[in-house]
Amino acid sequence: MRRLAACLATALLLIATAARSQEGGEQPAADDKKPPQQYDDKGRPIASKPDPPKRESITFPEPLNYVAPKYTEEATKAGIQGDIILKLTISKTGKVLKAEVLEGLGHGLDEAALLAAKQLKFSPALRADGTPFKAAIRYRYELEIEEKLKPVVVTTGKLQGKVLIRGAEVPLAGATLKLTAPKGATPAQQTLRSEIDGTFSLGDLAEGTYQVTISAPGYDDLTVRETIVAGKELIATYRLNPETKGGVIDVFVEGERPPREVTRRTLEKREIERIPGTNGDALRSVQSLPGVARPPGILGALLIRGSSPFDSQTFITSAACPA
Repeated sequence: MRRLAACLATALLLIATAARSQEGGEQPAADDKKPPQQYDDKGRPIASKPDPPKRESITFPEPLNYVAPKYTEEATKAGIQGDIILKLTISKTGKVLKAEVLEGLGHGLDEAALLAAKQLKFSPALRADGTPFKAAIRYRYELEIEEKLKPVVVTTGKLQGKVLIRGAEVPLAGATLKLTAPKGATPAQQTLRSEIDGTFSLGDLAEGTYQVTISAPGYDDLTVRETIVAGKELIATYRLNPETKGGVIDVFVEGERPPREVTRRTLEKREIERIPGTNGDALRSVQSLPGVARPPGILGALLIRGSSPFDSQTFITSAACPA
């Protein structure tokens, strides 16, 4: 009963104090910067958590080159592949000061990675104000064994081309090409025919000199020798002559006769005066042109391209001098 009375008295005292404070105009100082006090379910104050520290904005080092570790013979034979994790200490100038292996593969690859890491270059770490500082970073090497491809050795060549009718220059379809291989090559002989457009193609020919015979009904046979080089294509065009009767072949050509070409050259007075060695002589100036000459014994005549003096015409005019 006494404890309850004491609690009531204390509560009344607090209420009276608050009332007097309001009547007297006294207000508690408000702290805008501090958050309001929070309480739990039982009325106990909850302690506020301190604000997390602000992180400084920095720029981490960036690699400027790459140096790969050399695979050791031991690691290659064992087929060792994987990642090597290094800890690199980068100076203010971007140079690798120290390299340590955090996770390695062994078989000499860790040492090779450390040796390669010392040759790396980085941009330095920078603070928010641009000041460089020494930093430590993790660097990973991904190592894989490269399969070396064996070079392909080409030992054969190819012969291709077209068969045409000589003179008409049109394709000859169905012509037979018989190839006789050089001594020791197999097969000894091969035969193929030209397509509708006159083309033919034969591959996988052993290197060497072949005898090629081209024949077709109604045409004279043609025999040539072709040299096949390994890894290369030989493109040839064969033209067959129609069979001649009694050694005479008639050829008929249809077309328009080309027009006669007339060549004209004009020399101005100012050009004649500038031609060296002529002293302004019009005939000497004309004679200096290509294909023009003077015939002996005929005064004032000209020979143009070997023609008769009377087959060419020359016009010489003079302009009146101004007063």
